[in-house]
Amino acid sequence: MLGNFIVETVNNPGVATLNLLGAATGRVTFSSIFSSGSQCYYYISDGTSFEYGIGTSTTGAPNTLSRDTVFGNSSGTTSKINFSGLCTVWNDLPAQARIGYSTRSRIDPTSGYLGLGLTAPSSRLHVSGDASTGVDNVCLRLTDTGASGRSVAWGTSAGVTALRDITGSIDYISISAAGNMSVSGTLSAPNMSVSGTLSAPNVTVSGTLSAPNVTASSAVTIGSGGLIYDTGGNSMSVRAGYGGGYAYYRFEGSVSGNAYALNGSWINSSDVSLKTDVVTIPDALDLVLRMRGVYYTKISNGSRLVGVIGNEMEIVCPEATSRFEDHEGRELVGVNYGSLVAPLIEAIRVLNQKISAMELRLAVAAL
Repeated sequence: MLGNFIVETVNNPGVATLNLLGAATGRVTFSSIFSSGSQCYYYISDGTSFEYGIGTSTTGAPNTLSRDTVFGNSSGTTSKINFSGLCTVWNDLPAQARIGYSTRSRIDPTSGYLGLGLTAPSSRLHVSGDASTGVDNVCLRLTDTGASGRSVAWGTSAGVTALRDITGSIDYISISAAGNMSVSGTLSAPNMSVSGTLSAPNVTVSGTLSAPNVTASSAVTIGSGGLIYDTGGNSMSVRAGYGGGYAYYRFEGSVSGNAYALNGSWINSSDVSLKTDVVTIPDALDLVLRMRGVYYTKISNGSRLVGVIGNEMEIVCPEATSRFEDHEGRELVGVNYGSLVAPLIEAIRVLNQKISAMELRLAVAAL
């Protein structure tokens, strides 16, 4: 849109397309620089009035220059001036397009940073501005001029920074002021660290995932073999890869509230190196006799189950119980049923000793 030493004359143009008369002495014509149909900047003056804007150079007999868009004129408007007499036409960059004009754009002469929409760029490319895109303060907008015609904007709205599909009104990525990240599609990365909540339909991390909270409506993948995903119906499964297969661990949060180990078992650590003050359970038979096994109906879902009462077990064998708060903040008593195996083992040993002693007495009495 710019060329060197372009100066031509035109006679009585009025407000019409300029019929160019040729280059001034020592200058060149528009058609010698711009191919026919090309747009270029133009200035025209009759010595008193002037006008500048963008026109289209057309090669012909004569060569012409249309006045497509008027940026300004000597009357302070954007209308075409009705010129008469001999006028001079030349090619130059108008102020509106100059780097450094007002607050529109600037190249910092010291740092070399380019600012678009501001005069003090703080990075190599610093873009600032507003647009009606669903994102209040758009700092970068990209538009596909191909078949899709889609536009994407990066900016902020109500304290949330977002990469937004303007055409589809979808926030691909949004980050709140608290550091929470939300992704509309699959989020994939080798390693990821988020200071707040990470939310996405699918999360795939081949390495380390670090976040206080992760919310995924479909799946979270960690590493090449590990997978955490929501199976629907308020259930969650964890898949752990091994060799050519997988082990599955499933937690049901809907009806039963049960947990399952598929292709594996629940294993509790029990190595002697992890323990101290080890003593055999005394009076194990008496301890077991004070326990009560019950059938009961679970209030939450009406299922008929067998077990013990935690509050009773807290008195009889407190080591097998623990207190916790549920999702409603109620303090409840839980029972580690695996811990009840130990007193049962010792009670059977006591019974075996009693039976052995009784058998011995009967054998002696029979002699």
